[in-house]
Amino acid sequence: MTEARPDYDPSAPAYRETAPPPPLARHLVCTWSRIVGPAGPGRAQRILPDGCADIIWIGDSDPVIVGPATRVAVARLAPGTVVVGARLRPGTAPALLDFPADLILDGTAPLRESWGGETDRLSDAIRQATGAEARRRVLERLLIGRVAAAPSPDRAMTAAAEWLARIPQGQVREARLATGLSERQVHRRFRAAVGYAPKTFQRIARFQRLLALAERWGAGNLADLAAASGYADQAHMTREIRRLSGRTPTALLTRARSTLGLGDPLDGLRDRAAG
Repeated sequence: MTEARPDYDPSAPAYRETAPPPPLARHLVCTWSRIVGPAGPGRAQRILPDGCADIIWIGDSDPVIVGPATRVAVARLAPGTVVVGARLRPGTAPALLDFPADLILDGTAPLRESWGGETDRLSDAIRQATGAEARRRVLERLLIGRVAAAPSPDRAMTAAAEWLARIPQGQVREARLATGLSERQVHRRFRAAVGYAPKTFQRIARFQRLLALAERWGAGNLADLAAASGYADQAHMTREIRRLSGRTPTALLTRARSTLGLGDPLDGLRDRAAG
């Protein structure tokens, strides 16, 4: 696994998320950059599930697509590495990548498998830029051209994903009824668009909501965090944290942060991102 979405750590190397420019806002949660410090043995970053796929350039290596995840993974980055990426909104990956999102669930693929020879032109332009922020800005410009030529995402499924993320205790059947599709159609199209079954996506969106609330409120009152995040009770929250992060609530919530704070999928996080 080669993605670089980090647990929060005040001593971590420079990491920055930037809201996408208007032409990319429909398809991206954010673009982001990371610089690994030049000293020491490098960094091991724990990567938590967030419902998104990313397109990533790590140093001068060939770019990769990192699929949506159902479990924690660890990425090891060498000292001095510059990483830039684009985090795709849930449901938009097939429109940009030309294949269903569930094909890369818990996995990676070379970007070349999707974009072919165009990958070389994009990579050359990014490599010629100096510094993480310069590379990230080049990536945004290149993606604007790509998005302009891309088909529209499956609007019914992106709407269903947004509904499931906003309503952490909502029933999947309610989202299905809103689409006017059969249960079988929703599950098939949702997996292709987002990568998960609807219920799995809702679990991960609820987990990200929890991370955002813990960052804002602190991790002192676990029962209040569980209730506000949409869990049945504190015990339910604890089980989900262990399944998705491999950590206890206290160990996770004092360090981790949400990776969806700049995007609409979790409407309740908008004020946190703007504050």
